[in-house]
Amino acid sequence: MPPGQSTRDEAVPEPEEEIGDDIECGCCFSAYAFIKMIQCEDGHLFCTECMTSYAEGLLGSHNVNIVCMDQSGCKLPFPVSELRRFLPEKLMELYERIKQRKEIEMAGIEGLEECPFCEYKCVIENKEEKLFRCGNEENCGAISCRQCKKPDHLPKSCKEMEEDRVLDGRHTIEEAMMINQVSARALMRNCPKCGKGFVKEDGCNKMTCPNCYSLVCYVCRQLIPEGYAHFDQRTPGMPPPVVGSSSQAKKCPLWEHVEERHTREVEEAALKAKEEWQRENPDVDEKDIQVDIPKAASRLEAGRLPGLPNVPHLYGGMGLPAMQMQNIAGFGIPPPPPPQPIPRLRAPALAMPAYAPPRAMPPLPPPPPYVGPPMQIAPAVAAAARRLRARRAR
Repeated sequence: MPPGQSTRDEAVPEPEEEIGDDIECGCCFSAYAFIKMIQCEDGHLFCTECMTSYAEGLLGSHNVNIVCMDQSGCKLPFPVSELRRFLPEKLMELYERIKQRKEIEMAGIEGLEECPFCEYKCVIENKEEKLFRCGNEENCGAISCRQCKKPDHLPKSCKEMEEDRVLDGRHTIEEAMMINQVSARALMRNCPKCGKGFVKEDGCNKMTCPNCYSLVCYVCRQLIPEGYAHFDQRTPGMPPPVVGSSSQAKKCPLWEHVEERHTREVEEAALKAKEEWQRENPDVDEKDIQVDIPKAASRLEAGRLPGLPNVPHLYGGMGLPAMQMQNIAGFGIPPPPPPQPIPRLRAPALAMPAYAPPRAMPPLPPPPPYVGPPMQIAPAVAAAARRLRARRAR
């Protein structure tokens, strides 16, 4: 035996032997070891996979009657000890919580009340008590009204609280639906092919999807593989076609005022949202939720500074909207005003000062006579002179 082999053999654990022969599951009819089977009180066996799926479906509908599903018609329940063998911890907690609640309901305890925000229950003997205080402080701990089952609203009465709810509903419509969501949904277009959303600011009604580049009609919101042939290409203001001579009247307009269309769509969407709110809240009076829908301002009016005149955009060329143009010159642009003469600016004349002849300057004083070096350096100068004369004498 090579050295070290016994050590490796001892380190590798042997697989546990499954006790008993393979037994057929009463649900899926697959063979499993007996240790992996779950049995009812009458001894019918099922595998853990089938039992887990079966129990999850029942507990999902708050049904704790987990009974035998054998084809013989046995309806005996599974013992709790068997349920603990295969149910996960969270499902087992749910099973016990649902079972406890059903047992309390079947007991018919007088004065028993339940928290409207969790499953906590208690008995309130004082009938004059107006508030329910939840004892589940870890997960809930809410204080609610015993009459309307809403959060504590004292000192307001339930009627006053209902009036506030109606007012809040109006604010909700005005702020959330009528202004923000409705406007966004009304102006938004989605590509019928890929679902990509986009918004039109200006231009014609033949839109190109920014994602899949499909052609989409901005009016009917349909794919238009035929392109411009889908549209009535007459400019706004032109007379309608003669009846029976053209099919342009049945087509979507290629050109239109996008601000007017957006305003109309926002109004229609707001009216629809209001009707839906009334259907969901029939007890709310219509006058309580009446709101004003703002008109969509044009891009020119939105960006114009206060006090400036409203000058319309003027277009020229084929296929562009026909505007009311006056004083047309050239390309549909009014002629500019004639230039104004620029006044000449003259510099003021500068007065020259009178000529003054130069004055005679007094003579400079003569330099003082040389009297030799100062007394402090006279000996050093004399010694240097003697050395110089001696050097020259050599």
